[in-house]
Amino acid sequence: MTWDAADEIDKGPTPDPAGVAGTIPLNMPRAEVHKRLCTARNYVDLAIKHETAGRPLSAQHALHQVLPELVPDADGTQEEAERLARTVRSGGTAATGLGLAAGLVTPTRAWGD
Repeated sequence: MTWDAADEIDKGPTPDPAGVAGTIPLNMPRAEVHKRLCTARNYVDLAIKHETAGRPLSAQHALHQVLPELVPDADGTQEEAERLARTVRSGGTAATGLGLAAGLVTPTRAWGD
């Protein structure tokens, strides 16, 4: 997805597209507008990644960060826990470096039959 607004704001004042007035005034410093547009872009991109990966609650939570008045917050904790559990059950590892989870181990006996 391309986001021209953040790039264009960063370049300088935006001229009136109708050509009747001067540049479009901003209600805050240009650097702050650029920062907010970049932050919004990052959250929307994250929401798209979550939705594509089948994590709608995580996607909704990301969108809530951008549009809190329009998108209710959602708790993706259970959704993430289920994803980690699936990863571990399928033989993968999840956060083993942190000691939080490890792959399933089939117990073996150290003694003879």
